Amino acid sequence: MQISACSEAELIYFLEAAHRNRWGHVVIVSHSFEMLANRWSSRSLCPVSHRIQRFEGLCKFLDRNRDRFQSSLFQELDLAENSEPFTAPVKGKLRLTALRIAEQGIDRLIQRWK
Repeated sequence: MQISACSEAELIYFLEAAHRNRWGHVVIVSHSFEMLANRWSSRSLCPVSHRIQRFEGLCKFLDRNRDRFQSSLFQELDLAENSEPFTAPVKGKLRLTALRIAEQGIDRLIQRWK
């Protein structure tokens, strides 16, 4: 899951589905520049507030659900530990995908006007 490529609702939906399917691991990816706008222009860098809020929302969800989800770094993982075998991939929800696409479109319009 990439934080800037999914909505908060999609991230949570995916984590819930992975938990139901008894997946042993889920990888959450973020790049150091994802929370900044104007990376490719001569304008000043500025934070992208809704991406920061999305990340904070994901962190709050994980904090509230510590009994089901443990976050760690790759170096902390024991990939040899037993976990349920991989099952079918999680399929997205059309409603969540549509909301994310709308959110991304609005984000692009806002960034052009800044």
